Amino acid sequence: MWLLEVQTCKQFVLEKMGCDRLYQKLCIAQDCYRARLEIKPWRYGDTVCHLVEVIGNANNSEQAIAVQKIHDEFCLGDGQLA
Repeated sequence: MWLLEVQTCKQFVLEKMGCDRLYQKLCIAQDCYRARLEIKPWRYGDTVCHLVEVIGNANNSEQAIAVQKIHDEFCLGDGQLA
């Protein structure tokens, strides 16, 4: 019985997050929840993440800064979370 309640809760969270049905089905079937690596075309320009906190020492190498810049260009959009 509790397993059914957990599955229902997972489904509820995925729906509230606006995940499409196919992605919800995949997550539930695999019991694995991953972030999408590609953007949805209708959300292009939306902000999909924001920095919460930095833990530990920052890696300020040229390579790390270049990767962060690419990430920010694709993910920060207009500054307002989608």
